[in-house]
Amino acid sequence: LAIFSDLTELKKAQQEANYLAYHDQLTKLENKSKLAATLSNNASNYSLIHLDINNFNYINIAYGFEFGDKLLKQISKTLLEEFDTDDVFRINSDEFALLYKKKVDLEEMIRKIQKYFYDNSFHIDDILLNVSLNYGACRCTSNILEDASLSLKISKELGKNRYHIFDAKTDILKKDDRNKFITANRLILDALDEDMI
Repeated sequence: LAIFSDLTELKKAQQEANYLAYHDQLTKLENKSKLAATLSNNASNYSLIHLDINNFNYINIAYGFEFGDKLLKQISKTLLEEFDTDDVFRINSDEFALLYKKKVDLEEMIRKIQKYFYDNSFHIDDILLNVSLNYGACRCTSNILEDASLSLKISKELGKNRYHIFDAKTDILKKDDRNKFITANRLILDALDEDMI
């Protein structure tokens, strides 16, 4: 009985550790580690939309972190229920990802999400708040998470409530520029460390 009890406790602890490793504690959504694991299996026909809440830091400052947490929970619930996804992930503080395990019309889906957030307010602690997001999306690429994140960055450079869908012909150049910057930065840091400047 003692051994059985110990094994039961061990199994429970392992399950809890696995849950914590792959889930966000606040929203209970799966996290970036789980998304990366999911995409490592077979993402060849997947579509991914990476979303970022506009001005979330200002919301936290203006209304407080508790309010911000409540807003994140409501947004998480909305993303799960409204947009026919196969899965929703919280990537970090104010970023989410919608995964579709098939090819979808990304532009049409993003416009649907934009319209929903334009038409609907969040009611928290007697405060009505409208939220807008930026979107980066891609489908069927070998580095789908990286490409969606790059697309999100490009959309932010365009302004608020914008989107960008990954285009290998043009965006691959931006990836090359970033890689060159990383290489150059590493060379400079190494030179400083070795007193070669």
